[in-house]
Amino acid sequence: MYERNVLKKIDLIVAGSEDAKKVIIRKGFDKDKVVVFPATGIETALFRKDKKNICNKLKIEKNSTCLFLGRLEEEKGIRYILKAKEILDKKNKTYAYLFVGSGALSEELNALSKSDKSIKLIEWIDYYKLPKLYNSAKIFLYPSIPTRLWEEQFGYSIAEAMSCGLPAISTDMSGPREIIRNMEDGFIIPSRDAKELADKIEILMKNKVIYSKFSGNAIKNIRRFDNSIIAEKIYSEIMNLIK
Repeated sequence: MYERNVLKKIDLIVAGSEDAKKVIIRKGFDKDKVVVFPATGIETALFRKDKKNICNKLKIEKNSTCLFLGRLEEEKGIRYILKAKEILDKKNKTYAYLFVGSGALSEELNALSKSDKSIKLIEWIDYYKLPKLYNSAKIFLYPSIPTRLWEEQFGYSIAEAMSCGLPAISTDMSGPREIIRNMEDGFIIPSRDAKELADKIEILMKNKVIYSKFSGNAIKNIRRFDNSIIAEKIYSEIMNLIK
C-alpha cells in the first residue's frame, strides 16, 4: 500500500536496467515515465588504459591475468572461476587469477594462494589505485549466480575494467547485459557453467585479433557511461519535468 501511494506521486523513475524497468511497470507505473540508465556513471578520465601497473609488485604476468573484483561470496561465482582454472590447467593453459575483495571465501582463497602461485588475493585497495589494478590484468571476470531474490544490477567494476581496456566475461544478468555487448567487447555466458567460462578465457588469451578488437571496443563503448553523460541525461529529464 505504501509503495502504491508513493508511485502515484512520482513523475519519473530512473531504472538501472531494462529488467528493473519491467518490474516497475508490473507494479502499475506508467511505462512512459520510466527511463533506463545508471544513477551515476564512472570517471572514464580516471579509469583508462595505461602502461603503468602493479604487475611487478604482485609477481604476475600482465598478459595472462584474469581479474575478479568484488565481494568474495558464493553468489559471486568465485568457485566457478576456480573450476574454470582447473579445466584450463588440465589443458596446460596456465594463467594467473587475481581476486580483489573480502568476504566468506577470503580465508579459502588466501589458503589457495599459499599453495598455488597462480592465485593471488588482495583484500583491499585504495579507490584511486584501482586503475593501476585493472591495468595489471588482461581479462575481467564476473560470473555471478542469480538467486530467487537477487541478481546483479549495474556492475560498476565491470564498467571500470572495460574503461581500462579489459574485455569482460560475465554471466547473463540484468546489470551486465546493460554494459557488455556480447561478442563485441566481452562475453555473456550462462551462470554455473565453468566450461563455458574456461572456453571464453582461452579465446581471449589465445586470439590476439579478437582480444585487440574487444579491448578497443570496450574502451569506446563504455564512454556512454561517463559521469558527464549520465549527469546530462539526469539534467535533461529534470528539465523536461519542470517545463
